[in-house]
Amino acid sequence: MNPDPSLADLRRTEESIKQDIKQHFEEMSSEMKNMLFRLNSIENKIDAVMRMLTDIHYNTGIERIDAAFEIFLEGKQNLENVCQSFNMTELQMTFKQHCNVDKMFTYMKILLEREGRDACELLFEAYLTTAAKYLQLMTICFMFNDEVQRIETLFETFNGNYFKFARMKEGLMKIPEDSEQILARKSIRRTKIKITVNKEQLANIKMMSEDLWIQTFEGDFTKAEGSYNKIFQFLNCHKFDEMDPELKAYLSLSYYHLAKRQPEEAMIYAKKSLSFLTSQTTLALQVDTLRTASRAFAENNEFCKSKVLINKSLAICKSLYGEDHKQYAECLVDQAEYLRLVDALTESKAALTKAIDIFTTVSGKKTLHVADALSDLAYLNYAIQRNNSSYNYEEATQQAEKAIKLYKKLLSKTSIKLVSPKNTLAIILDDQAIRMSGKQQQKTWKKSEELYLFCLQKRVSMLGEFNAATAASYANLGTLYLHMGDNTRAEEMLLKALQIQQAILGPDHSSVASSHNFLGALYDDNLQEYAKAEEHYLECIRISTALFGPGHSELQYDYNGLIMLYEETGEEGKKAEYEKKRDEWEEMQTRVKPKEDVGDEILKKLDTIKEIVEYVIAS
Repeated sequence: MNPDPSLADLRRTEESIKQDIKQHFEEMSSEMKNMLFRLNSIENKIDAVMRMLTDIHYNTGIERIDAAFEIFLEGKQNLENVCQSFNMTELQMTFKQHCNVDKMFTYMKILLEREGRDACELLFEAYLTTAAKYLQLMTICFMFNDEVQRIETLFETFNGNYFKFARMKEGLMKIPEDSEQILARKSIRRTKIKITVNKEQLANIKMMSEDLWIQTFEGDFTKAEGSYNKIFQFLNCHKFDEMDPELKAYLSLSYYHLAKRQPEEAMIYAKKSLSFLTSQTTLALQVDTLRTASRAFAENNEFCKSKVLINKSLAICKSLYGEDHKQYAECLVDQAEYLRLVDALTESKAALTKAIDIFTTVSGKKTLHVADALSDLAYLNYAIQRNNSSYNYEEATQQAEKAIKLYKKLLSKTSIKLVSPKNTLAIILDDQAIRMSGKQQQKTWKKSEELYLFCLQKRVSMLGEFNAATAASYANLGTLYLHMGDNTRAEEMLLKALQIQQAILGPDHSSVASSHNFLGALYDDNLQEYAKAEEHYLECIRISTALFGPGHSELQYDYNGLIMLYEETGEEGKKAEYEKKRDEWEEMQTRVKPKEDVGDEILKKLDTIKEIVEYVIAS
């Protein structure tokens, strides 16, 4: 099938086209059967991994589209009647759920790591094959139901999704494959028949899941990767009579990906975990599943679902343990992360502060839980001061330094856990240097650069080049060099960050928006390349508004950047337009109802675990 089919034939008379469809449908059907045979061979090659990754929409979607196609094959002599009785809306919803390109892109990222590039190409081919069946069926229905005008929209929508997915795949294919991973794949056991676990194996998978959770929590990704691979292989080859151990195994995979800043992958396994969750699941495991899934949804910008999950987790935890328990504090930490991501920084700070108090009371001041919370709190205090233009970073600095001391004492002087608080210190030093001058300014920037380079080197060595956290380190260095006036290195670092982010996160992620903002500032303030600057500012506004709404705090920087840019270029009309947008944004800061409040309204309607799971898993 041509992924970008011409619409020239559609301009002929409707009756002529209908006759052609009747005459050639059997021929097209034969061609489609060949494609279906190819699709079956594709699924056989990647089936073992795809069974672990996909959700109910993907699996039932294939079956429904296949079934619909068979109906048309059987009724090809009387297509008018088939079309009149066929439910086109249901088919459209099925295709939308099954062939969601963002979801397919996430599957492809995991396939790339587990099975290599060839498997990614096979998945892309499977997508095109399914799309070809769908487009053929919908075109026939539109023709015989006298809705020819809808055909062009059908193909325009598909073409947009096709080219988006193709660009995403092209970005992934640029990621170099690790030679050790290629060798490891050859030793992986693949099977279509899963073996039921015995008692000994059940104990082993429980232990492996617990090991992976602890290793991830401590930032020991070398050991964690080994545990991850063992669990993945075990799940691939075994089936369970008990749901809780399988749930816990998938949950540990999700937690691992969250720690490695791989939010889409974390979402896949969070949804798998939720699919095993029932009212019979132990309450402690319900709490862990809901709060971990909440973070995965928040990291993927699905904030309403994230709030439903974390609120339910807090409610269960409160009734089970009370508000002075360590597990309740862990839930508060996850709630704080959700609140930070929805721009509710003050509320996030309050949740973290309460969590630290509980951790300290229960286990003392010198624990990893306290260190993690202090590290998060340091960044929050920095962000609050920056947004308020107060620039008093003393509290944030003290908290980051405390976290560093704790990590060094509890783990090691080279632990990757050190990256977060050191990164916050680097950001603070950079921001302070901007308001300095002379030798003091250069000395402060030098300290910031040293910290940023430590963070980058640690992330590259532990997480790899193509990782969201690594990309953030490149972006941070690029921003530093921008402030220092080192335009060549600034552009190099920022473009590298954007390249990585677009490859692994797609074009519409919040991190991508941030890089566009930094590049806009570079091309505007430092290089006076105003056309490039405008392009990046506008792209940042587009992404941020779509994700967070028109009242998002970060939008002020893009509006101000565009206003100054248009002043430089003399484009008074555009300048007035964005001054108006900025004024509207300022008004929103006092009157807009927070976006996250919607979650409370939904939660009131969801009484049971089953209802919550059905809501959050729905695409």
